Amino acid sequence: MTSNPLRVLDGGGVPYGWEELWARDHWRQHELPHGDLQNESGREAVVRFERLVQPWVKEAAKRWVRARLLASIAPQSMSDYVLHLWAFSGWLSERAPEVGSPAGVTRELLEDYMLAVRTGGLAAGTKSARIGTLRAFLEEQREDGLAGLPRGTMIHAAEVPKGDYRLPKGIEGRVFDQFVDPANLELLPCEQHRTIVLLLAFTGLRVSSVVTLRRDALQIGSDNHP
Repeated sequence: MTSNPLRVLDGGGVPYGWEELWARDHWRQHELPHGDLQNESGREAVVRFERLVQPWVKEAAKRWVRARLLASIAPQSMSDYVLHLWAFSGWLSERAPEVGSPAGVTRELLEDYMLAVRTGGLAAGTKSARIGTLRAFLEEQREDGLAGLPRGTMIHAAEVPKGDYRLPKGIEGRVFDQFVDPANLELLPCEQHRTIVLLLAFTGLRVSSVVTLRRDALQIGSDNHP
């Protein structure tokens, strides 16, 4: 048995299967039928489809999201990806409103969209994510939600802009010493916060890893050290 309290799952409002969820434009994490009821971040992910203007884009996006969720992609990641599809749908509505099905999405149209993204004043990482998301969407839904997409309609991997990745700036030695100085650590009233500072300073763990640790995560290694 564990000392953690049991969680009561409210299943009363959860749709039964994908059929009932499909008509909704907001897919909340706790409603997903694929069984992922854990929410370690403390913030529930919501995948929003309402700003996908074209019905065929929305249908294909829902098929894409469902397929990736079933492949264990995190709901929050899919929520972020759909935001990038919003941009494509909005651009398509403004620049090519006559496109009424996947068959109307040509290679030339994609080139115009990629040019708009590249020259739109976005951050390098956003450009990369926006075009990379559309590339994956087109490839993975070509035989499903985007049936009829012309054979030559694709975005090549080399065409996805490179993100502006930079190494994090190192902390000066004198500043680092102040962070881990026992006297300064004692100024933090919470033992948990003091532990987090030491973990980040000496274990190489990232914040995203530290927040997933259990309270009893300490283990003794083969060298008898924690």
